[in-house]
Amino acid sequence: MIRARTEVLWTATALLGSTVVLSIAAAGDNVLLGDRAFARFVQDAPQPPARWLADFGNWIGSGRVGSVISAVVIVVLLVARRPWAAAILLLAAFARSLNGPLKELIDSPRPTPELVRVTEIRDTLGFPSGHAMGSLLGFGALAIVATRVLPDPQKQRAIQFTCATLILLVGFGRIYTGAHWPTDVLGGYLWGAALLWAIVFAVDRTRSARGGRALAG
Repeated sequence: MIRARTEVLWTATALLGSTVVLSIAAAGDNVLLGDRAFARFVQDAPQPPARWLADFGNWIGSGRVGSVISAVVIVVLLVARRPWAAAILLLAAFARSLNGPLKELIDSPRPTPELVRVTEIRDTLGFPSGHAMGSLLGFGALAIVATRVLPDPQKQRAIQFTCATLILLVGFGRIYTGAHWPTDVLGGYLWGAALLWAIVFAVDRTRSARGGRALAG
């Protein structure tokens, strides 16, 4: 038990530390090492599938679509009397609203047309990517909940694989369209993972404190 708690603590520390370090490096008006080269590599992906995959990733990763998916699953979980699992998804959906304040705090601009190809122009800041952060929160929460409410391991793995694929497609779409630098996407993933870890930890501790069995896995 002590060893498990130590491993969890070290994992959380490493995740948070990596998130903070990358956020500090990305702060301000600068392009991080490797961003331009990797963005051009992604944008050189073969057609026609690249454009289709990017469009789908940008669509599935939008806040509106993510909210609808989360709402549907939350209702299903509540009907199935799985309130603690629903709480994870609900809190993950609310956590997405932190993206705006994080962008203002870090104050890092998006890519410009003279550096990479930009086909999606936004007037907001870049780091961390809202699509990437939101997809990690939403689909990551869905993958975690699947392991806790589905008894069939094959169904669990299928949902986990699908969620992981969607998260990666969202990141691909943001880079391919020039909406974000690769490190913006990585930052979105890291912030999403850190917040999701905190949500799952808080829900499990709250359930345990109220006399229920903590959600395992």
